[in-house]
Amino acid sequence: MPLPASGSISLSQVNVELSLAANTQISLNQANVRTLAGVPSGQISMSNLWGKSAYNGPPSVEYLVVAGGGAGGFASASFFGGAFAGAGGAGGYRTGTQSISQGSTYTATVGAGGPSFQNGSNSQFASIASLGGGRGGASIYNSQHDYGGSDGASGGSGGGGAASNGYPGFVTGGGAGTAGQGNNGSGACNDSQAGAGGGAGGAGNCTTSGAGAANSISGSSATYAVGGPYNFNNVPVNGAANTGNGGNGIGLTGSTNYGGNGGSGIVIIRHLSNYSTGTTTGSPSVYTSGSYKVYVFTGSGSVVWNS
Repeated sequence: MPLPASGSISLSQVNVELSLAANTQISLNQANVRTLAGVPSGQISMSNLWGKSAYNGPPSVEYLVVAGGGAGGFASASFFGGAFAGAGGAGGYRTGTQSISQGSTYTATVGAGGPSFQNGSNSQFASIASLGGGRGGASIYNSQHDYGGSDGASGGSGGGGAASNGYPGFVTGGGAGTAGQGNNGSGACNDSQAGAGGGAGGAGNCTTSGAGAANSISGSSATYAVGGPYNFNNVPVNGAANTGNGGNGIGLTGSTNYGGNGGSGIVIIRHLSNYSTGTTTGSPSVYTSGSYKVYVFTGSGSVVWNS
């Protein structure tokens, strides 16, 4: 907090502004006091300290907040017909700028990828929340001719729909994405082709995952929030960690399985490196890249700028 803009100023106030104990012995001629006053040499007085602040934290930070991706759907089939589970949608993807205040703590929450037919978990920085990706749709067709399916779930991006070519066959719809965060998952294309998950850069379709979004906030370009693909096999493929990618959908006959798990999310912030480095919890990776100080949260934590 800046020193008073007029009137009397005590040396204890100056100590506090310099992040020292209030009773620390100091003099106006000390280098740190002169730096605060903006008087590097020559005559100095208490009035030179009016309105001065030692705070050098950033006025704002850029952010990338990606939620956990949705898991692929559930499929259970007998030899009478195949079951085809939809792919998971990508986690919500948000970028922008967050204002920073001295002494305020800004919390980062990193969402987990959806496991076993579940949506991904939300990620958040300060008040900026990204929604977990929607799970893929389920398909059930067994030897008793019980059958049914579910749509892909809504989320940051929507999950893909499911299908079965049993008797009778069926197809289900894709889940909806969230405006400003992601896109819709694809409905099943036919009774033998489930849908792909939506991504940050585009909707899923019959054969292709929803595209992700490239971002270089970390100092190098990386692609985040890719929708899960649909694969005609019984092999779950998980979304990569800290990408927000969706898990794959699966197709099978005479078996039961879940699609791949969603990839966990990530929170990245950065500010110009001439500002002071914030104090963090949760062990984010903090480094300088070019003219920026970058903070990468792959797990939950916080950051505060006190000086």
